[in-house]
Amino acid sequence: MKTSRVLATLVVALVLIEVVSVSAALPPGWYERDIGEPSVPGSASYDQAADVWTITGSGSQLAVYRSDGAHYAYRHLTGDGQITARVINITPTVSAGHAGVMIREDLTPGCKQAFMSMRLSRENDQQADFTYRNPSSGGTFGGDWRMPTWVRLRREGDEITPYVSWNGVSWEQRADTRSVPMGSSVYVGLAVTTSSDEEQCTARFESVTVVGDTGPGTGGPDNDWVVSGADMYSAVPGHVGIGTSVVGLNVITGAYGDLGHTTGVYGECPGGYAGYFQGAVQVTGRLTKGSGSFKIDHPLDPENKYLQHSFVESPEMMNIYNGTVALDADGAATVELPDWFEALNRDFRYQLTCIGGFAPVYVAEKISENRFKIAGGQAGMEVSWQVTGVRQDPYANQYRVAVELDKSAQERGYYLHAAAYGLSQDKSIEAVRNPQRLKTREVAKRRAALAKSR
Repeated sequence: MKTSRVLATLVVALVLIEVVSVSAALPPGWYERDIGEPSVPGSASYDQAADVWTITGSGSQLAVYRSDGAHYAYRHLTGDGQITARVINITPTVSAGHAGVMIREDLTPGCKQAFMSMRLSRENDQQADFTYRNPSSGGTFGGDWRMPTWVRLRREGDEITPYVSWNGVSWEQRADTRSVPMGSSVYVGLAVTTSSDEEQCTARFESVTVVGDTGPGTGGPDNDWVVSGADMYSAVPGHVGIGTSVVGLNVITGAYGDLGHTTGVYGECPGGYAGYFQGAVQVTGRLTKGSGSFKIDHPLDPENKYLQHSFVESPEMMNIYNGTVALDADGAATVELPDWFEALNRDFRYQLTCIGGFAPVYVAEKISENRFKIAGGQAGMEVSWQVTGVRQDPYANQYRVAVELDKSAQERGYYLHAAAYGLSQDKSIEAVRNPQRLKTREVAKRRAALAKSR
C-alpha cells in the first residue's frame, strides 16, 4: 500500500510541487518514484528478512545527452559519500534492461547524474556500464561482466568514481573518475530502466549500503541501517537507537573498514555494546582501552551467575612467567625457561616463595642462556617462583607505551570519560573530535524515546 505526500520546494523563485511516493515496504528514509514519464508506472519493495530489493521500471534508458526515464528508489545524501549494491539479476526484456546504483542532483529527467549499472541485452549479453552527465559533456563506458555482481559509486567533492566487484571485497575501477558538479545535497539510490518506456524489466538487489551524511533535514533519519565502505571519513558507520548498528556475518570478512587516517570502523552504544564479537578477534596494532576484564560462566553456578576478573596492568610491556620447582639434595634447583625467553624479554625481576616450610632461598644465578638458579633451601623443598620481563622484540621497541601524554590543544579541557567526573557529554573528547556523532546520538535517543512512547 502506498501513500503520497506533497513537498514544496522553492527553486529559482519558482515553486515546484513534487509528488513523492513513500513506500511502506522500503527502509526508513527511502523513497521511490518514476523519473521521466514512462507509459507504465514502476514499483519498488524491500524484503527485510531476505535483504532483497525488487524494483520494476521502464523508460528510454538513462541517457547521456537527453532526459532520463527509469524507476528510482532513493534517499538523500549531503556531501561526500558512496552507494554500493549487489545486482542479483535482471529479468529478460524485449529490449535491453539496466539496473544499478545512481547519484542524481535532483529528480528531474535532465539533471546531472552518474549511473553504475549492469546491462542485460535481448540476446542475454551482460556488461557493466558507467554513464554520467554533467553540464558540458557526458559518456558511457562499458565492458563484459556477469551477474550477480557488486556495483559502487563514490562521490568526493565534484568527482564521481565507478567501481565493480565480483565479491564485494576486491574492487575494480570501471572508468576514469569524472567531474559531475552537483549541489551539496544529492539523491543516491537504485535505478532500473529499459530501452523503451513501453517495456518494463525487474531487477533484484541485495546488500544495499550508503555511506555519508543522510541526516535529518534532507528527508531521512541518521544512518539508521547497516552501511559499509572504505576510505571515507568512517569506513563502516552505523547508528540506531536500539538493536544492532552494524552486523557482519561472513565466512571471510563480516565488516571491513580501510582508512588512511581518522577511524576505519567506529561503533557507539552508550547503553550496550559498541562492538560484539562472537569468535576470535585479532588486533595487529596497539589496543587502547579504559578498562578490561574477562567474563565467564561462574564455575560454581554456571546457570545463574557470571564470574569476572580485571586485567593486570603495567606501565611497561611486561610479561609474567611462573612455576614451581623441587630443590635437589643441595637445596638448589635450575629453572629452565623457553629457548626464546631472552630474545623476547629484558629487565628481569624475580620472586621466590617456599612451600611447606621456611628457608632463605635466593637467586643464586641470574637468567643466562634461558635459565636461572635457585639456592639456599632444603633438600626436597618445593619453591614457587615468578619472573617478569619487559618485551624487547622489534615491534615493542618501535611502539613503546608512553605512560603520560599531554592532551592536544583541541582536547584540553575535555575528557575521555566525562560522565565519571560528573560532567555532561558536551565535555567529552568525542564531542570535540566528532560533533556530528554527538548530534546523531541525541537524535537517535529522541527517536527511540518517541518510538517507546507510542
